[in-house]
Amino acid sequence: MSNKYCATCGNENAAGSAVCATCGSPVNATQNIPSAPMAPTPQYAPQYGQAAVVMKTKTPAVLLAVFLGTWTWLYTYQRDATKFWITLGAQFLLFLLGIGLIINWGFWLWAVIEAANRSDDWYNKYPN
Repeated sequence: MSNKYCATCGNENAAGSAVCATCGSPVNATQNIPSAPMAPTPQYAPQYGQAAVVMKTKTPAVLLAVFLGTWTWLYTYQRDATKFWITLGAQFLLFLLGIGLIINWGFWLWAVIEAANRSDDWYNKYPN
C-alpha cells in the first residue's frame, strides 16, 4: 500500500499511485512519511526570538535628513542614538534660551551632510 501524501511536495495522491500527480516523485510504501502534509515554514519569517532584518538604503536617509533634519538618525538608531539624543536635547535647551533657530540650522546641515556622505555599502551592512 502506498502513502497518501507525497514526501517531496506534500500533495495528496490517490491510493495506489506510483508517482505523485503534482511533482512526479515516486510514491512508495517504504518511505516513513507522516499521514498528513506538514505546513511549509516561510523562509523569510524570523524564528521565535529573532529580530527581523530590514535592509537600509541611502535614499530614505538623505530624504529624512533634508526634510526632518536630525530626526534622520532614528532611521539608523542602533548606530546614531547618541547623536539623536544629544542634538534633540541641545535643540530643546537652545530653543528655551531663544537662540535655537541658528544652531538648529547647523544640526540640520550636519545630518544632511552625514547622510549624504555615507556610502551605500554602509547602509547595506547596517547595523554591523
